[in-house]
Amino acid sequence: MQFTDIVSLHKHPTYPSVSLLAGVPAEHRELVTATLRMQLRETEERLQLEFDSTEVQELLEDLDRTIAEVEPDSHARSVAVFVSRRERSWVSLPVPVRERVVVDETFATRDVVHALLRARRYRVLTLGTRSQLFEGTGQVLTEVTTGRFPVVVEESRSGDAPRRPERAERDRRRQRIATRAVDDGLDVHLRNDPCPLFVIGVQPRLAWFEQHSRHRRAISSTAVGAPQSLHATRDAVLPLVDELFDQTARDALDQIDAARSRHRLATGINETWQLAREGRGALVVVEESYEYPAILGDDPADVSPAPDAAAPDVVDDLVDETIETVLAQGGRVVLVPDGSLSLYERICLTLRY
Repeated sequence: MQFTDIVSLHKHPTYPSVSLLAGVPAEHRELVTATLRMQLRETEERLQLEFDSTEVQELLEDLDRTIAEVEPDSHARSVAVFVSRRERSWVSLPVPVRERVVVDETFATRDVVHALLRARRYRVLTLGTRSQLFEGTGQVLTEVTTGRFPVVVEESRSGDAPRRPERAERDRRRQRIATRAVDDGLDVHLRNDPCPLFVIGVQPRLAWFEQHSRHRRAISSTAVGAPQSLHATRDAVLPLVDELFDQTARDALDQIDAARSRHRLATGINETWQLAREGRGALVVVEESYEYPAILGDDPADVSPAPDAAAPDVVDDLVDETIETVLAQGGRVVLVPDGSLSLYERICLTLRY
């Protein structure tokens, strides 16, 4: 399941939508199934407080089937299961999440989105005769071996050494072929799941790609080098990742100041939630640990804090709802360290108009 697929789960609210979030123990990975089974029993108990058993029997059976399908991948730190009358899916996550059961009108995708954003998702492209693509989450880097990657371009094997003009034209032709092949491989990844892209390669290959790739605008940063292993690639890119995400947080705070001066800034969960629902949100900035269980009145703008997030008719986390609403409407989200938004009640939203 791609990042955009997780976000899209929020688009079709239906009650009850059940989310199970469970950690994957490093030493005993098989225990994740036991945890999910316990969460299934908790779900059944909670649903029976609101529904007749026959009303939710099919939903519980779908949960049971989905749990049986869960097979965390080798890098998984947690899993999320999402089941409603309209949807049945699960996803492995390379980051931990808070274990819990959520029964609501929408899935608890904020936990997943929040964890993935906090863990710093990115891609690394290494250019060479064998160009490779890697997906990163925090310090975990895995090679993409589906689709067109790795992209291999054969070296020229001409017999006689060509004259200098001919050699230059041959090299340009090989660069064009290689760049087109890599671009074709990147197409589906950047279109379906955009995230920062770092490119590593030797000169002049790197310079050519920066100038001629049709994805050059998607490049976040580059580095000169030719790492020969996964470990070396990770060491080369991590400083770039840290620098980029630190700068992203600083830029978000600058955008808040600019929006405030133009009177296009919503602050606090009540105002931010209301204007996000109206489709006016461009960028939501929120402190990393901020959560807000809420009770919504007949008018969705009527928001009050809920003492028990698990109680019926309670929105488990209105921050979750706000983030998902902004993302679904083409906006962006940036998480910043706790304390960064103390003047804005821990969450704010820059407005399109």
